[in-house]
Order: sequence, then structure tokens, then C-alpha cells
Amino acid sequence: MVSGFLRPTGPLRLTVSPVAHELRDGQTESAPQIQEKSLPVKRFCRGETDIWVVFFFEVAILSYQHLPPRGGLCLDMKMKIGVLSDTHLHRLTRDFRDILDQFLWDMDLIFHVGDFVSAEIVEFLSRKNFHGVHGNMDPMEVKKELPEKKVIQLGPYRVGLIHGDGPSRDLEERIRVEFQDVDVIVYGHSHRAANHVKDGILLFNPGTATGFSFSKDHSVGILEVGETIRGEIIPIE
Repeated sequence: MVSGFLRPTGPLRLTVSPVAHELRDGQTESAPQIQEKSLPVKRFCRGETDIWVVFFFEVAILSYQHLPPRGGLCLDMKMKIGVLSDTHLHRLTRDFRDILDQFLWDMDLIFHVGDFVSAEIVEFLSRKNFHGVHGNMDPMEVKKELPEKKVIQLGPYRVGLIHGDGPSRDLEERIRVEFQDVDVIVYGHSHRAANHVKDGILLFNPGTATGFSFSKDHSVGILEVGETIRGEIIPIE
């Protein structure tokens, strides 16, 4: 049981909390200032919250069932977020454009959780409604542009973005301790898709869309946000 949230009536306020990140020479630098963005919703409400989890094939649902005040209705919003990681491209390619056009054309937001490799990819995605973090393979110009991790508030949900580093074994345990009080952690690094709930947190890795894959599988992810947070892995054939 999780205590109810107080949600103000009015537009959904999407806020981003940039985190200072370490540069290669050991100095630290604050992430660039990111403006808040308002997205329309009909109403928020206050109520107790239960968490339940539904697994269906590759889809995991982290559901918040809100008990509305008498005569009221709860959160009424829908948002689709396209999620990328580990693209490992040295330049913008036609294949990458085609992936966005085919799979992520109708997204409200785009997340990329690191290992772009090229600042050209960051610049291209920045033309969209985009949030990203850098990965361990990114050049200094990307690391100066994007933080190591950040937290985005989507209505009642807190979503943490991080790339991750080190061996794939125990990767989720290591990234978990990087965040407090989040509902979702989106990560990359392993080049393996993941979509499951552990200890009440949705752990979501879109896999690699265009990078090396031991299994030869490539994929992108989609997060659907409304009264639930639903993650889905989309294979790229």
C-alpha cells in the first residue's frame, strides 16, 4: 500500500531534475538547464493507491488504481513515449530515420538512455520532444550536453533515466541504488531488452535498435502513460 498523491487540478506539469555528472578529468559539471513542459490533462485527484502487477507476454503493467473523491474522476491522460538506447551510430543514417518513422512516429516524447556515440544523433533527436542521458561510450561533447542520469515527473509518476555501466550481471541492482522514490527506471548498456517489475518498480530496457547484439535481436521500446504505466518491447525485423 502506497499513500495517496496530492495532484493539483490543471495541466500536467512535466518536470526534469538534471543531476550533476562527472567529466573525464574528475571535475563535475551541472547538467544543462531544462525547461518545464506542460501537457494537457483533464483532471488530477487525491486518493489512496494500490499497486498491482500484470504480466502478459512481453508486456508488464505497473498499475496505480486511484480511489477518487466522492463524485470525482481520477487522472485522465494518455501519453506515448518512444524509448531508444545503445544506437552506437557515428553518423545519422537512413536506417535510423526509418526506424523512427516506422515505429516511433506518433510518440509524444522520445527517451534515449545513452551510447549515441555521435553528437549528430543527439542533435537530430533534439529537434523532437526529447530527453536523454549519456552512456559510457559517448564522446565528451555528448557528455557535456547530457547528464549521467535524470528524473522526469509525469503526473504522479517519477521516471528515472540512466545508461548503466560495468558488467551486465547485476546491472539492475546497481542502477536501482542510483534513484530514490521512482516508479520506473529506464536504462540501457546491456543491449538486452527488459520489461518487468521488481519491488514495485518497472525496470525497462529497450534493447539496442542499431548496435551490436549477441542474439542478433534489435528493438525499441514504448512506454504508455495514463492511469497505468505500460512498457512494451517492439522488435525490429
